[in-house]
Amino acid sequence: MSRSLTDKRAKTARLGPFWRVYPSVNLGGVTWLPANRNASWLNYEAQDDDPDSVLSFYRHAIEWRRTCAPVRHGDFTPVYADRAVLAYRRTIQDGSSCTIWLNMSGKKRRPKALREVASTIVVTNTGRTQLDGCLEPWEALVLSD
Repeated sequence: MSRSLTDKRAKTARLGPFWRVYPSVNLGGVTWLPANRNASWLNYEAQDDDPDSVLSFYRHAIEWRRTCAPVRHGDFTPVYADRAVLAYRRTIQDGSSCTIWLNMSGKKRRPKALREVASTIVVTNTGRTQLDGCLEPWEALVLSD
């Protein structure tokens, strides 16, 4: 058997979030793999009523996507990329656009291109309302242009 199939990290990475706090039960049955260490907080039951949870962020982002024409139909234009940060703009024919910034690292980032931006925050997973030229660790940030 290949090492990737026997590696515990590879196996547990394939597990989705649990529905309940019970780490050995998923959808009413016993899992074929052990639960991830984050199963006590990364589950539907624990996040359903928490406005600051990952689940609430996804709900908000999905609803926003449904109502944002540039994201649904806009042209894709790369804005910025390095080893940890990716940014792109979506623009539709009437000129409406938004720019999406993603910090894919556990460190705060300060890309020069973001420091020069004067936009309004539309969606973020950090809850902040002011743009300061930085991206928090693991932050997803959508700006209206």
